[in-house]
Amino acid sequence: FGQNALTKMTNATSNTAFGFNTLKENVSGDYNTAIGSNSQQNNTGSFNTALGRYSMYANTSGAGGTAFGHKAMPAATEASQNTSIGNFSLEHLVATAADGNVAIGKSAGSEGTDLSYSVFIGYRAQPKGSGSTRTGTNQIVIGGYEGAAGNPGFGSNTTKLGSIDTTDTYIMGEISHNTTQRIIDVNNIQDISIGLALSGGITPG
Repeated sequence: FGQNALTKMTNATSNTAFGFNTLKENVSGDYNTAIGSNSQQNNTGSFNTALGRYSMYANTSGAGGTAFGHKAMPAATEASQNTSIGNFSLEHLVATAADGNVAIGKSAGSEGTDLSYSVFIGYRAQPKGSGSTRTGTNQIVIGGYEGAAGNPGFGSNTTKLGSIDTTDTYIMGEISHNTTQRIIDVNNIQDISIGLALSGGITPG
């Protein structure tokens, strides 16, 4: 439904399009849902769901993507299995192998260009770096806004909980380290100097 919706479809099945130019270029991609003007306009992939104006706009062969929000993941072309929820989330993701990312919140992960298997939760939770050229693999950032730079993480294979305004972090029960089967007793944690400026403390539950 909508002007130019699914206008080039010739060999595709089970697609749903609502809005101007939705799935306009889709010729053979199957099982896609596009709602909102220009949503998945250039799509040729399959199993994608996009809701919001310009959501997954540039996607061509990327598959299994989910994008909810205005300009949610609009620039990615071949990236697959990404979840982008929130206006401008994963806005600058462009790398062809930028797969398996999760971004939840307005502008979450928006400045990352080449990310994979990373998680960004919170308003402007961002990968490590500056500007709109941030990259990373297996990077997790969960926390609130830290100012103009957003809430940047610490790079590939790291996890960040909270922001510079966090005063206490509560962890219930034991923390297991699978590599060495080491278990940390959260009731007996000591402050140590590791060369980082830690914000707040860890409080056992």
